[in-house]
Amino acid sequence: MSFQYHDPKFEYEEIFADTGWPWSGHKNFAYDFVRNFKPEVIVELGTHKGTSLWSFAQAVKDGEINSEISAVDTWQGEKHAGFYGEEVFEGVKKIQQKYYPDLKINLVRKTFDKALTDFADQSIDLLHIDGLHTYEAVKHDFESWLPKVKKDGVIMFHDVFVSENDFGVYKFWEELKKKYKSVEFHHSFGLGVILLDNKKYENLLKGESEMQRKYAFLSEDGKNYQLNIELDALHLKNKEIANLDKNLKEVIHLKNKEIANLDKNLKEVIHLKNKEIANLDKNLKEVIHLKNKEIANLDKNLKDKNKEIRRMKLSIFWRIRDKFLKIKNIFVKQENFNQSRKILFISHDASKSGAPIVLLYFLRWLKANTNIKFSILLQDGGEIKNEFEDIAPTYCMKDMHLINKQNSIYPRPIYYLIKYLGLRKVVGKNYLIKLLLKQNFDLIFANSVASCKTILEIKKFLDLPVINYIHELANTINYFCDKTMFTRVSKLVDLYIGSSQSVVENLRNNHKIAKDKIALVHDYIPTSEFLKNQNFCSRDSLERDLDIPKNAFVVGASGTLEWRKGLDLYPQIAYLVKQKSDLPIVFLWIGGTDNAEFERVLQDIKKMKLKNKIFFVEYKVDYFYLIDVFLLSSREDPYPLVCLQAALFKKPIICFDLAGGMPEFVGQDCGFVIPYLDVEKVAEKIIFLAQNKNIVQKLGGNAAKKVLERHDVEKASRELLKIIKKVSL
Repeated sequence: MSFQYHDPKFEYEEIFADTGWPWSGHKNFAYDFVRNFKPEVIVELGTHKGTSLWSFAQAVKDGEINSEISAVDTWQGEKHAGFYGEEVFEGVKKIQQKYYPDLKINLVRKTFDKALTDFADQSIDLLHIDGLHTYEAVKHDFESWLPKVKKDGVIMFHDVFVSENDFGVYKFWEELKKKYKSVEFHHSFGLGVILLDNKKYENLLKGESEMQRKYAFLSEDGKNYQLNIELDALHLKNKEIANLDKNLKEVIHLKNKEIANLDKNLKEVIHLKNKEIANLDKNLKEVIHLKNKEIANLDKNLKDKNKEIRRMKLSIFWRIRDKFLKIKNIFVKQENFNQSRKILFISHDASKSGAPIVLLYFLRWLKANTNIKFSILLQDGGEIKNEFEDIAPTYCMKDMHLINKQNSIYPRPIYYLIKYLGLRKVVGKNYLIKLLLKQNFDLIFANSVASCKTILEIKKFLDLPVINYIHELANTINYFCDKTMFTRVSKLVDLYIGSSQSVVENLRNNHKIAKDKIALVHDYIPTSEFLKNQNFCSRDSLERDLDIPKNAFVVGASGTLEWRKGLDLYPQIAYLVKQKSDLPIVFLWIGGTDNAEFERVLQDIKKMKLKNKIFFVEYKVDYFYLIDVFLLSSREDPYPLVCLQAALFKKPIICFDLAGGMPEFVGQDCGFVIPYLDVEKVAEKIIFLAQNKNIVQKLGGNAAKKVLERHDVEKASRELLKIIKKVSL
């Protein structure tokens, strides 16, 4: 028997006009399906206001079909449909009682899982699933309820063509189509129909194309009907506007009369005022004439005085005065020179890590753009020590404390005596103190919380204002100095600078630093240098050298190989991505030094069979240009420079919330901020970006723009200089 089409009148539309609702485009198909196949038991999971429910009910009523309909819903809502109050459920009951009181309709107010026990296995003819639309939720609903459906039953899914946000029905629908015969409709967000018995629904399968066209047309027809209703309402509004226009013209006519009267009165007032002005003008001319006479007399007197001054300048007394002023200017210039500022900058070391590199950027700018004199004191050496030495006089406390034959300033016999008496540290320290005292510093600028011990030492003999630029959060601060030491140092510090808002909040909340004693200057990079030196290798050579798939989607990361940086989370995320997607996605960790923790992670990677998915390479700026997205897996990171570098090269950033300052940068427009350590969500976002290269480009472009506008060394250095002047003056 061929599939019959009907032209139904949906009675419930009298009080519930659902034209334009997501399900309204499928009402005619739902009605025709029930009329043609007469299912005895219909169950719906997810009802809301009931468009699909009343479509089934209207067909049962019109066809006088002996069917029982059960609508399962909590009528409280969820994140996709939105949450709502009791009024929605009351509205559903009202429609049932008014239009379908004689039908067997059960409103089952339960969760889907709790309602399972209300239905026997193999009892349902038609099951409609329209609950929470995530992939996991719809899959769970299908697998839980499938045993309840008869072997020749039918299962419908709504929203099978919605792929935005975290909707996942479309993905599960693609999996089901491979296992079952199906019919699908593309309009109104998509409706998918699974047919468990091919023979019973043979006519439905054969007529799929015709039905798709017909019901899509009916959906558009319904929209046109709604537009006609709105057009009628618009005509009524036009009539109201015409009446208002008529009234407005009458009001304008009256107002014009009033204005004409006011204009007449105004002209009379102006005429009187013009007379007054003419009289005042006459008096003013007389006053000006008298004043001009006075000016002429003063001018004559001034010329006489100038003659006297010229005679005085030619006299011997004036020449003596001129000599005296020149000598005075020499002393004034000398005094101003002595008043120029000199700063002692302290760094805990010269390692190639965040805090020392940020200080190096600032000192280069300070030397190039100001006349301020400064010296640098390092607690320890490191890879970039020579770069500090190129900028200004640099002293290393470790070297000074351990003087030897090479660096000793004493004659060799005295050096051996010092060594014999075990006084090398004491003598080295005293020598350093003398060096610093000679330079007459005006300010101490200590970089990083790791400089705490040096601040305590220096303040014993240099009673100067202190600025402490903090780049660390709770765990790192506790590592370098306990709370007692931090409290002691905080009494010596005049102003703290936080490198991110999270650093500022940690200082205020955990260390009770007053609000007016903290400034905020985000970390920064020399953007022009990075963009100017783009001597990058080709992507082809990267793929060839690392043996990764052609045109793979590369997820970058960078930093020390440790727990704080989330090194152990990296393989977990890679494994989840591998499980969830067949796309060629690889992970590239840039930089870091081997250690025991890294070796343990390598064992995990081997056991998880991820050797061809995760690569570790030495630090090169080139790699930041070649990755597609930057993943900051850190558990705690104040404001990492590697993120700013990646952003400058137009790479979106994925980071964890509550893990430091990077969420301040990422926001809503430069990537994704994931709930703390939710590796499942990270994997989903990586796959989403790999599937949507246009979104990668948009987020990356926003990130680059934000770095250039907010985090260039030029802008940040001017803010730091302003703070230095405020504290030192």
